[in-house]
Amino acid sequence: MKANVREFAGRFFDKSLDFRVRLFNVLAAGGIGISIISLIVNLSISMWVSAAVSLVLAVLSATLLLFTYKTGKYQTGYIVTIVTIFMFFFPVLFFTSGAYTGGMPSVFIFAVLFTILMLEGKRAIFVSLIEIVEYIAISIIAYKNPSLVTWFATEADMLADVLVTTAAVSLSCGAVLFVHIREYEEQRVKLSEQNEQLKLYDETKSTF
Repeated sequence: MKANVREFAGRFFDKSLDFRVRLFNVLAAGGIGISIISLIVNLSISMWVSAAVSLVLAVLSATLLLFTYKTGKYQTGYIVTIVTIFMFFFPVLFFTSGAYTGGMPSVFIFAVLFTILMLEGKRAIFVSLIEIVEYIAISIIAYKNPSLVTWFATEADMLADVLVTTAAVSLSCGAVLFVHIREYEEQRVKLSEQNEQLKLYDETKSTF
């Protein structure tokens, strides 16, 4: 079991991989985990449509992870993730799992965060703003048209969804911040070592 975990980490989270590639792999792995947890929760509270969407998301996340690993087409993976998962399936899941009364607002934060990290420059800002506008719009639509939403049967079901989703999203975001901070620290150490070598070179040159 441990060997399998190490092999998986070596393939998808190795330090030699580009930073955004590792972030995408964290996203995909986190998406699989969140979708499976959501599937279990939705099955336990008999929200069948949400369970089906969660299953599709788990399969899609796993497919994207393997596709990008095999082909190296990470830009394609970024675009498919944002358009298909963040901007289509997340809104569908929103309406089929209690809308703003459940854990989906946390998932929207997750989507915007990863969009900013995966894309670059103005494109990252532009696409993330589109996502924010979309998520605000569907929240207003759900409020104005409650018949479009599959609401939770009990307050206990709603609480369970909020707690589980918040915990899963927090772990995924925490993993991303961990990778980001570790990357920063490694770069800082390398820069410090390079500065020391340059300083030593200058001193040697001056002595000579």
